[in-house]
Amino acid sequence: MKKRVLFIPAVMFVILVFHTPVSAEEVRVVKIVPDSHSVYISVIGNGHVEAGGGNIKNGRLNLSRQEAQEYVIEADEGNVIEKLYYNGEDKTGLLSGNKFTAEPITADSRMIVIFRRDPQTKYDRSLTEPDEEYFLTGENGDTVLLAAVLLISLGGAAAVYILRGKNRNK
Repeated sequence: MKKRVLFIPAVMFVILVFHTPVSAEEVRVVKIVPDSHSVYISVIGNGHVEAGGGNIKNGRLNLSRQEAQEYVIEADEGNVIEKLYYNGEDKTGLLSGNKFTAEPITADSRMIVIFRRDPQTKYDRSLTEPDEEYFLTGENGDTVLLAAVLLISLGGAAAVYILRGKNRNK
């Protein structure tokens, strides 16, 4: 009985392996290639990217497959380009002035531009500091809430102290 149990699977294996013809003509690999891809642009700091006829701060640009794209990277006044990453690679050294041309696109891509304040730019304090002195009045909501909680806590503590004192005197 044991021989018969082992014999049947062995015969089936031999039949399947040696009598199933396979040729390379029967196997087809089909890859669907999209007509377009997206470049996801993220900007950190003060500036934007000009591409595809518009200004992009954080968004997506659609391009035809195999299309090369020139990007103009504009820092706001008083800022400079610190880093440019394209598909995870630092491309800052490939900037020509403020322009970057990416290789023809074959897949969705990601661009990250980081801006920082230009240390060479003088900071004009007159734009941010008032001409006259201002005093804090304590009228904001947080201060009022904190004062109310403090007063209630002190009042409760005083009441407990007074009640304990009266109970001890009896």
